[in-house]
Amino acid sequence: MRYWSFILMVVLLAMPKWGISQMLYTIKGFSQKYYAEVTIADGSEAEVFKEAVIRVFDSQNSLEVIELEVAELHLQLDTKGKPTSNFSELPYGDQSVIVAKDFNFDGQDDLAIMDGQNSCYHGPSFQIYLQSEAGLKHSEAFSRLAQEYCGLFDVNTTDKSLHTMTKSGCCWHQFSTFEVVDNIPKLKVVVEEDASQEPFHITTVKRWENGKMSESIEKTIDLESEDVELLFSFRLFKNYKKVYLLTLDKENLLCVLVKPDDTVDFFYPADNAQGGMDFKYDAKSNKLVFTEKGITYHFYQQIEDGILVRLGIEIYTNGEQHWLKGDPATVIGSLKNIHPYGFKNVE
Repeated sequence: MRYWSFILMVVLLAMPKWGISQMLYTIKGFSQKYYAEVTIADGSEAEVFKEAVIRVFDSQNSLEVIELEVAELHLQLDTKGKPTSNFSELPYGDQSVIVAKDFNFDGQDDLAIMDGQNSCYHGPSFQIYLQSEAGLKHSEAFSRLAQEYCGLFDVNTTDKSLHTMTKSGCCWHQFSTFEVVDNIPKLKVVVEEDASQEPFHITTVKRWENGKMSESIEKTIDLESEDVELLFSFRLFKNYKKVYLLTLDKENLLCVLVKPDDTVDFFYPADNAQGGMDFKYDAKSNKLVFTEKGITYHFYQQIEDGILVRLGIEIYTNGEQHWLKGDPATVIGSLKNIHPYGFKNVE
């Protein structure tokens, strides 16, 4: 008797834990061709992220076609306590364990199966299986899109494109667009939005065409930011650019030129504070001067007998002088506002 008890104990210990699991969910309705079962490992039922095995079966003959072990499964249940399917609230919302959708635009539904929390910020990740004449076939290329970004990718059936998103903290986001070529996602456009350098917002767009990449960078400034203290500004007559002299920390002066479309054309110093005497200010003539890349800029706001007689920027480059006249009607503040601050980078 003791011998058989010992044998039974050895057999039980040798059995895979999935064989003694107590919780089983059946998922139907996500596909006409398949149904799925989710088996939760014993002792993992109450965990937020559960150990589980996901099996996909052929609906016609009940033969198993996919088996996937998952260390951290987040099981989204409906109001009846059943697992949801074909639900994907992108990029941060709830996502079903299994999603059937045409990912490669061949007219057949493919499968995305959650394999854990391997995407950004411990978010849901998926393995992708493409439908072929021989049945479901795992795709490493498509699976990467559901591993290396945030959650499952989005599918745009109108222009047959795939879209991913990833981020770093609150202030940097990346949005990528892929097209499908020969069953492989090919990167077309990447848009990076960087708001980490407040009040500046930098948008970088990279495009791939005919095997070549082009890049454009656009910078804007939020003048309504609480960090911005505007000292002096005006608009130029010639090109309608706006000139701003401001401070972000009350210790350093910054000059920004903004185009009519509100994108930043130029700012100095480039790192907001170079640590040296970036500017020279003459209080007597009310003139501000700085030199950048061999070009010298003289800012004027000359007032005589209460009348503004000279406003704008005098530019010296390659032995030539250019005068950019400012519009007196657009003046905000005064160039004299620079003097009381005693900025570290103003001589």
